[in-house]
Amino acid sequence: MADLFVINSGISRLHSQHLFVVLFFNDAYQDPANRKLCLLHRLTSCRFHPFARTLKLCGRDIPSSIIPPPYVLNEKVTVPNVPLVHSSESIEQLRHAGSIVHQLFEELRQFLKPGLTTQDVDNFIFAACIAKHVYPSPLGYCGFPKSVCTSVNEVACHGIPSVEQSLRAGDLLSVDISIFTGTVHGDACRSYVLSDASDHVDVLHSDPSKYDPETDPARFLCAVAENCCAAGTRICLPGTPYAEIATTICKVADLYGCSVVPGIRGHGLADFLHGPPEIIHSVNELRSTDTETLGCMKSGHVFTIEPCLALSKSTDGRKNRYCPSPVHPVVLDDGWTVVTLNRSLTAQFENTVLITDSGHDVLT
Repeated sequence: MADLFVINSGISRLHSQHLFVVLFFNDAYQDPANRKLCLLHRLTSCRFHPFARTLKLCGRDIPSSIIPPPYVLNEKVTVPNVPLVHSSESIEQLRHAGSIVHQLFEELRQFLKPGLTTQDVDNFIFAACIAKHVYPSPLGYCGFPKSVCTSVNEVACHGIPSVEQSLRAGDLLSVDISIFTGTVHGDACRSYVLSDASDHVDVLHSDPSKYDPETDPARFLCAVAENCCAAGTRICLPGTPYAEIATTICKVADLYGCSVVPGIRGHGLADFLHGPPEIIHSVNELRSTDTETLGCMKSGHVFTIEPCLALSKSTDGRKNRYCPSPVHPVVLDDGWTVVTLNRSLTAQFENTVLITDSGHDVLT
């Protein structure tokens, strides 16, 4: 789940109106030490059933066997000021979380087809998470009301699943899956082009030049976005400045005439979902950033690389050194859904990356 940065292009963080919701217990659980208050978004309702011990959140029943992340119960997690150098135990936990996210995407690919709604996708991911005994991290995060982000066509990120949004052949769907294992989070995003063919999801060629951006823009953009994510990942090793990720990604985007959407950043993760390091993907942001403060990669760092690409051309006919034109992001009235100002077609790929002594491992 991407972190949003406040920039002049119009992105603003959601400042939620909150209300207190009490976790109710029967007489056997009246000890004040057992009571908790949940500070949740106005869209969220939360209740604890004393016998089944089922947490109800945003209309979902969370079994007692599932450990929710601390923010669901308004418990604080200390987010460090600098990137964590993870212990071997923490790395194994993150590997496990990443493998579950990978499994979820494998299962989702078999499920997707035209005619589904994005709410069907949310239902599928929620059920799959519960079956794997993990919590869907977006559910209740800063008031987000669903278990997964589903961003269709011009939606760049944080799309909210809906029963009213049907998927059609040719749609470009980006699905951002985050899970909490009870100890750490896992996070990744994939983009798909839906098809009427028997497998319902196109298997994309790794070379974007195989697609005509004029006649086949969705497949072209997906291939570019995947290449950008892979390029940013390939340079990861100890000592590499974090600013180099943006430079590398934008060179690839520029090669194919696409733009990196600014303000959608990668992040570190552990028992927190968003923390340092902060990963910038657009060189347009680097120009207003003290790149020294971004730091360098160290063995044991874990973070996401998640560039969001927009299909757009330079508006003034001049080609900049990198990324033909910044595509300004805008947050819609729901406080979550991000689109570009000109409603460009967008695609996003994300992986969680571990820096090792000799290079990197992709955990998702």
